[in-house]
Amino acid sequence: MLHRISKLYENIVYSKDSQVGISEDCFFDSKHWMVRYLLIRTGTFFNKKNVLIPPMHLGEIFWEQQRITLTLSADQIKNCTKLEPESFNYYHWPYYWTGAGIWGIASTSESIRLGTPPTIEINGTPCLRSTLQTVDYRVESEETELGYVRDFIFDDNNWIIRYLLVDTQAFQPPGSLVLLSPQWMRTANWPNLVFKFDFPIERILRAPEFVSKNAPSRSYEIALWKYYHKIGYWLNGEPFKKAG
Repeated sequence: MLHRISKLYENIVYSKDSQVGISEDCFFDSKHWMVRYLLIRTGTFFNKKNVLIPPMHLGEIFWEQQRITLTLSADQIKNCTKLEPESFNYYHWPYYWTGAGIWGIASTSESIRLGTPPTIEINGTPCLRSTLQTVDYRVESEETELGYVRDFIFDDNNWIIRYLLVDTQAFQPPGSLVLLSPQWMRTANWPNLVFKFDFPIERILRAPEFVSKNAPSRSYEIALWKYYHKIGYWLNGEPFKKAG
């Protein structure tokens, strides 16, 4: 199911035995555009600590109540680290940046959690990006500036970021948003905070209007991918093909 990334912020987080903190940010890798960690602020004001929680340790998410449950105990979270690869070593899970699957040896985070992880040699980690810090990146069309990133939409089945929500108020009424898939991106210029797409600006502005405050329906996705003459990610058997 699709959700806005921003819905994961400022949730009360519970371990298996107690309340442990507040969710503050998400980190995704810039190769596959997949959410790899939820950043949790634990402790008190004078003794706070930020920890990284991989998706395979998330239990049920209560979206309306802004509450997230974990499959870890409070003690496990207390001793967790904010660094890679130490965080994966701590939880005894295989590194997602090795192997053929989008989660290393697996296609979903759930299949890792249910399996027995083998020992895998470290070959180097990808670059992680904060979703909060990526908001307000400039988005460019084929010929000119289009707008700015305001949010992301991800798939909670495999934690892939499916869309950028782009504010186009310079060309359309305030609050107007368009959805663009990272799969369609020509380049991501991280140093200059710019994402570029090979679509003319008029084509993007005439795309099916997105007005929902939540996430797009499948019928909207079908119309959107058809408009851009693209094969839907739910049909081609590949969750993500790196752009550019």
